[in-house]
Amino acid sequence: MRCPASTPVLASRPMRKSGAFHQRAAHERRRSARWKGTCRIILLFLVVAALAGFPGLFPGNPAAFAEPPKATQGASPAAAYLELPLPQDGEIKSFTDRECLAPFEIKAAAGSNYLVKLADDASHAAVMTIFVKGGSTIQVDVPLGTYELKYAAGDKWYGYDHLFGPNTGYSKADTRLNFIRTENQVSGYSVTLYAVPSGNLRTYAINASEF
Repeated sequence: MRCPASTPVLASRPMRKSGAFHQRAAHERRRSARWKGTCRIILLFLVVAALAGFPGLFPGNPAAFAEPPKATQGASPAAAYLELPLPQDGEIKSFTDRECLAPFEIKAAAGSNYLVKLADDASHAAVMTIFVKGGSTIQVDVPLGTYELKYAAGDKWYGYDHLFGPNTGYSKADTRLNFIRTENQVSGYSVTLYAVPSGNLRTYAINASEF
């Protein structure tokens, strides 16, 4: 008896790779692994560079292209004071419109020049200044009131902003000057800007900011 004709059936089984194909696939895997490793290194470098602000890598990152801060130059030395001619002996600058009634005499010792200031005892605002050259005596009239007496002393004159320059000496009297009028009599003062025997007006040094 003949066997019936068999119907062909597709068998499913794994196909073995040839030796050449197997070697090529292994080579591709190694190259892919190396490329992935290189990519990881590049990515790590880019991250580190971004955190460090590495210049030129990231056009969108302003910090990456920011120029390094320039070194701050040191402050330039203060401009030298310009020496000016001395003001006229007895020159007055008044900061009030009150009438000047009380006599005020200033005697200055030789060797220095002086800018005398009368300031209101309550507000400490300047009322007037009088420039007195060393060795001279000045007589002026001042408004009635109670004043602080201050003066700046020095040799060379640099104007009303800088007075006698960095070597200016500043002093203040420890007694208030009270210019008053009683009935028909006006009381004033005479001060001497140097040490005198039995003097009753004492002074002490102050800072420029207190003048």
